Amino acid sequence: MKQGVMKQGVIKQIVMALALSLFAISSAWAEGEPSLIVYMSPEKYNHPVLVGVAPLYTRWVYQAEIAEEAATKALATKFADVSTCDAGKRADIIAWVKPRLVYNPAVGTYYAKLKVELHLGDGRPLATYKAEGQHDGSINSIFVVDEVSLAFDDAMRQIMLKLQADSNLQTKIQSAMAAGFTRSPCSMAAVLSSPRNND
Repeated sequence: MKQGVMKQGVIKQIVMALALSLFAISSAWAEGEPSLIVYMSPEKYNHPVLVGVAPLYTRWVYQAEIAEEAATKALATKFADVSTCDAGKRADIIAWVKPRLVYNPAVGTYYAKLKVELHLGDGRPLATYKAEGQHDGSINSIFVVDEVSLAFDDAMRQIMLKLQADSNLQTKIQSAMAAGFTRSPCSMAAVLSSPRNND
């Protein structure tokens, strides 16, 4: 009986030691990753988007806040110290998030189109990823925000798969971090980036 209890104690200690070592490895990995700020054009916050088909099936949705939360949550799994852009904030990487929400009442589905442009903290472009997520829902539901969130989460999941598979991006980031560069305020992303068509 005593031997059985002792064996269980030893097994518990081994499991605990393994868990702690895995935690230490994952913490060290996160510390080695660059910091990132999520940026979105201010006009996206000030204007909700009208989705649906006028005049019967329409709804105003504040897509910016929902897309920002989805992007921040997803990017935090890869980058250290992820935050949103406030005046004067600086980071190693800036993720310019460009959302577009569409609702199709015929099939009862939200389509969340996302474009994420990654830039170094000094404004130099790194990579651009696009995806379209979707989630079923009713435009008259009290759970519209949750349904739209799931559509944007789906789009970000696809973008993260592309980002993690992009070895060229990893090389660019590592080279830039090794060389060092001056980080600009995150709100300068739109000014420092090359001109683009409206998203």
